[in-house]
Amino acid sequence: MEVTVQNERKLTGDVFYGLIEAIIDVVIIL
Repeated sequence: MEVTVQNERKLTGDVFYGLIEAIIDVVIIL
């Protein structure tokens, strides 16, 4: 169970940081 939760958190974290990076890129462009 713990491994599954960690994997889900990692995937969610990757998506979250991906969105943050995209937002930062847009802010830099603007």
